[in-house]
Amino acid sequence: MNPTAKQALEILIDDYFKHIKPTLYLEDFKQQMSATKKKYTDEIEKLKHPIREIAEDLYTIAEQSLFLFNTLEYKIYYIVDGLKHAIYAKNPVSLANNARSLIEHIATISKIGLELNKLEDSLKNQQNKKLISDALQRTKNILNRAYYGSKSGSEIKFKPIHINDSIKALK
Repeated sequence: MNPTAKQALEILIDDYFKHIKPTLYLEDFKQQMSATKKKYTDEIEKLKHPIREIAEDLYTIAEQSLFLFNTLEYKIYYIVDGLKHAIYAKNPVSLANNARSLIEHIATISKIGLELNKLEDSLKNQQNKKLISDALQRTKNILNRAYYGSKSGSEIKFKPIHINDSIKALK
């Protein structure tokens, strides 16, 4: 017997919930990261220029990436829960809205992952300080756009990542 699209989606969502639990990591992220940050800050302080600046940038990239991935994972969990409720309530508007939101969040995770892969590739065997610095700055800019991207009045602090750019990462 072939399941209907609705049944297939319900099976997929139920399977997702069996394997994924939202972490409460975000609730105490700052507290958990403060101990880690102290440890790495103390070690970074011992380094000399230019290695020190590279280590600081790498730590910032790692911290922001971890926060973004955890935030997106947390949000996706509740978006999928919304999909489940929309199916049972037979609410096509909610279903469409949550499906779109799910695609956008998965696309954002993909975009960030691809940018981190690009950073790794550009740093492999790299000896040129300028190219290292440029690669780190490019990645920090992308993370800042994902992390802080907002328009504040007429002033744009960090131009948000456009969803079409993120969707390209899914291809």
